[in-house]
Amino acid sequence: FLASRLFFTFFCIVFISSGFLFYVEHALNGEEFGTFFDAFYFSIVALTTVGFGDIAPITQWGRVITIIMILSGVIFIPWQLSGLIKRLVRSS
Repeated sequence: FLASRLFFTFFCIVFISSGFLFYVEHALNGEEFGTFFDAFYFSIVALTTVGFGDIAPITQWGRVITIIMILSGVIFIPWQLSGLIKRLVRSS
């Protein structure tokens, strides 16, 4: 149950932020955010803190969405992962 909740949290953060990023960046930054897949790629790279730098939001709202996405990933994913690890340690 906890593993599926962790996956669902990651899935929600990535897809919701990708949709918002595509919506706010596509009109002004269509070169980099030309498709939803570009926004999805950027969300994965930013959320995993790899940060290649090949795609970057240029609008203020795009940057705000990126900040919220990264903060939510840094807060929620480790929090849920720690619950999963605690349960696995307790059961062994």
